[in-house]
Amino acid sequence: MPIFFDLDDTLLDDRGAQAAYLPLVYAAWRDRLPHSEQEFPGVWRTALQHHFDRHVRGELSYDE
Repeated sequence: MPIFFDLDDTLLDDRGAQAAYLPLVYAAWRDRLPHSEQEFPGVWRTALQHHFDRHVRGELSYDE
């Protein structure tokens, strides 16, 4: 009998990890980003979902 696990926010704390690293990413790139620090996490998550969906549809390889 197969068992499925939900990794995001169940076995792995993805939200906690993003809360820790997104301020660091923003600080490193702030002068090249068109978004405010407050907007950046939402923009990041939108882009991440967009590219994940493209990967699922076969439009992007894992390496891309």
